[in-house]
Formats: sequence, structure tokens, C-alpha cells
Amino acid sequence: MSDLESGASASPADVARAIRLDRILVIALASGLLIYVAYLFWDARQRQGLPPAPGAGLPVVALVFLGVAAGAVGMGWLVPHIVFMQLRQRMAQGLSFRLSFNPVLSGKTDDEQLLEARRTCMIIRCAFLEAAGFGNGVAFMLAHSPYSLAVAAAMVAGIALQFPHAGRTAQWLDEQRRWLETERALNQLRAPR
Repeated sequence: MSDLESGASASPADVARAIRLDRILVIALASGLLIYVAYLFWDARQRQGLPPAPGAGLPVVALVFLGVAAGAVGMGWLVPHIVFMQLRQRMAQGLSFRLSFNPVLSGKTDDEQLLEARRTCMIIRCAFLEAAGFGNGVAFMLAHSPYSLAVAAAMVAGIALQFPHAGRTAQWLDEQRRWLETERALNQLRAPR
């Protein structure tokens, strides 16, 4: 027997609270990097840009952190995807999971479990982007490459794109409920009789 309330939905108020918490998290994660990038823009203007030496090409430190950013974008997609698939599979098998940092949802219904898993993945994705943004900010400070500053600003935009929308969240929850229903039906068919 499952320790989850299979098929149970969170109330609209619970979903709204979860979305508000997710929005606060995205704003908090983006704001530190945004302030840092804004300072770097201001500092570059004060110094009149301090371009790299003519003919020097792209400095090695800038190339390294551009590569880090590319890797962070890739890992920011892959790692949360793997984590979510594992958590959702546990739900389909009737196993629960508890994430201790979630003060809003208790993790009893399918929707609450799904929202916790979604939040976890969002935080992981934003952390990868934030690290790449700060790294490229440091590369800009060291090498004064405008590419590094542009990548840092792009990482802020990437975090801002994680901002949850109520309509998309509702649609996503519907899709996940359908997947869970299908997977649970398949698990029952696969169960030894």
C-alpha cells in the first residue's frame, strides 16, 4: 500500500502558496547575481571599459569561464531532469520523499510531492546558472572581456526565466498527474500476481 495519497490534489491555495515561495526563491537567487553584474557594468563604465590589449585575442580566463557557463547551462538542464525523473518514479511506485527545506507543503498529496520536486529542480538549475554568472563576473574583473560580462548577464536572464507562472504551473501539474496515473496503472500490470 502506498504511503502517498495517490491521485490527491493540493488545494488551489496550497498551489498558490507554493508558487509564491518559488517566486521568492527565484528573485532571491537572481538578485545577488544581478547586483554583482550591475556593479561590473558600472565599474566598466567608470574605467572606460579597459579593453584587453589589442591583438591579444580572448584571454584564457575568459575562455575557461565561457566553457564553465556552457557546462553549467547543460548541467543545469541535465541534473534537475535526472533528479525529477527519479523522484517522480518513486512517487509512481508508491514511495514518498521528504525534502526538509520546504516549510509550505507537507508532502502528503501527489501535487505537493510534485511541487516539492519541481522546486528542488528549480533551485538546482538556478544554482548552476548563478555559479556560472559569478564565475564569468570574476573572469570579467580579471580579463576585462566584454564576452564574460555578457555571459554573466545572460545567466541572470536564465535565472529570471525560472520565474514560475500560475498557468504554466497548473498545466505542468496536469501533465504530471496524467503521467503518474499511467505509470501507476503500468506498475499494477507489472506486479506479480
